[in-house]
Amino acid sequence: MTRPYLNRRHLVQAGMSVPLIGAGLSRVAHAQDGTDNIAWEITVAEIQAAYTAGDFTITEFVQACLDRIDAYDPQGTDSWIAAIIEVNPDALEIARELDAELAAGGSRGAMHGVPVVVKDVFATADSMQTTAGSLAMEGTPASRDAFIVERMREAGMVILGKANMTEWSGYRPVTYGWSPRGGLTGNPNAITQTTWGSSSGSAAAVAASFAPVAIGVETDGSIICPAAACGVVGIKPTVGLTSRQGGLGNGYTMDSPGVMGRTVADAAALLSVVAGLDPEDVAYGEHADHFPAGTDYETKVHKPGARDYTRAITEGGLEGARIGVIRALWGGDTQADMHAENALEVLRQAGAEIIDDIYPAGLEELWATYVAGETMGVEFPAVFERYLRDYAPNGNVQSLYDLVAWYEENPDVSDWQWDADAFSYALWPAPEWGEAHIGWLEELHIASRDHGIDAAVAEYDLDAFVAPTCSIAPSFDNTSYFWASSQLASSAGYPSLTLPVGYTESMPSGLHFFGPAFSERKLIRFAAELERLLDARVPPEFLEYTAYDEIYLGW
Repeated sequence: MTRPYLNRRHLVQAGMSVPLIGAGLSRVAHAQDGTDNIAWEITVAEIQAAYTAGDFTITEFVQACLDRIDAYDPQGTDSWIAAIIEVNPDALEIARELDAELAAGGSRGAMHGVPVVVKDVFATADSMQTTAGSLAMEGTPASRDAFIVERMREAGMVILGKANMTEWSGYRPVTYGWSPRGGLTGNPNAITQTTWGSSSGSAAAVAASFAPVAIGVETDGSIICPAAACGVVGIKPTVGLTSRQGGLGNGYTMDSPGVMGRTVADAAALLSVVAGLDPEDVAYGEHADHFPAGTDYETKVHKPGARDYTRAITEGGLEGARIGVIRALWGGDTQADMHAENALEVLRQAGAEIIDDIYPAGLEELWATYVAGETMGVEFPAVFERYLRDYAPNGNVQSLYDLVAWYEENPDVSDWQWDADAFSYALWPAPEWGEAHIGWLEELHIASRDHGIDAAVAEYDLDAFVAPTCSIAPSFDNTSYFWASSQLASSAGYPSLTLPVGYTESMPSGLHFFGPAFSERKLIRFAAELERLLDARVPPEFLEYTAYDEIYLGW
């Protein structure tokens, strides 16, 4: 059996075939084997130790990351991975400045000199574009940094580049991981397999060791699903714990910027930098009662940089934990279920008490209420116009009308133009805080919070829940096979964390930890201990084909 070669940008047949070999794996010749590059699989703690010991400089490490991008993701080409839309041309200069600070004894902390890749929705007031993957937004430079970008710069991090993504985070429906600016993001574990989305490039970049950490954004599954698909750790915080200011997001009430890393500790280290109160975020305005922090945000949300989430990690961190299993959130993928069941047994052996087969009454209400496009359809126009006003007032696109006009004038911009009218519909939205939308939000939150997560936590005295994160990533032509356990936590605006717990035919599978509002430290503690005990993650091999579809999905 053979399968066609898939072009990274257009996913077209190019007349080349890849044979199945052995257990169904065909290896692409590596541009580098990884072992001769200091960026390969290195952790944040190891980076800092190397800086301190003088093993290499920040400039040398940033160059190593750029070398890996050049080898696996060369810009301006139909590359293997297509994780990076744009490399920061100033990255090495920034690294040299940070080296000079270190030499003068001026470290800014644990993330000083650590490169980070940022999803292409966050404003960066530098030489790079901020476009949400859209060609329409090219030539619309950001006038200032997004709040979390400011935080990373202040911490001494190097913004290495912008990550590819599902165009407009899926608001304009296209294939997972595809944007007209960046092409189609391939999975580093097997490059013909999907990365899910929408923070596709962020997950793939971390998995491929382009950078140790990355920033993504999730409305419903957009961090934890690509992280699980690529075999890395992803954390989606409580809505409002990380600022949306300066982001080209989908909406206010569910969007949550989050972090990715190859280890729980690395993701937690980045969360320590970007988490914290931004009074300008809409979660803390006149409609604060719709968000998890409510009107009491000043006591519930810490100041930026005031909490080190890595301190939650302790050996024996699962002892005495009470973890719930909502079986209704399982069953989407037999292989993912199998890996999650194995992880449950490790949790038990590590001292956690598993409370199985919980069924919150709110699930039925949630499934009857939840409409994925509701928040985006009503809230996106206001988010977009606010971004243009506050962060890009001088670009080619000045309004939502300009955006619609661009797509009307460029009807062939995409090979997969599934919904050319998505933005046209947005010109006539319901009021963002109108009576109908507020009523829908109240129903959603009663179902997912009051009758869902909060009710189950109170009834069973739980610390957290677990479920398989999502279906194991199939090939690009099988992406109708998609399932995820993200909806309950996302609808509530509560935190989620995924980590790799197993592999099927080279493709990783994740376990989803989630819990009540502001339970990030518990999730990190539990996941880090499970990570230590399982030691499940396998570095990607950049295979060109995996037998997963053929054997388990009947491809």
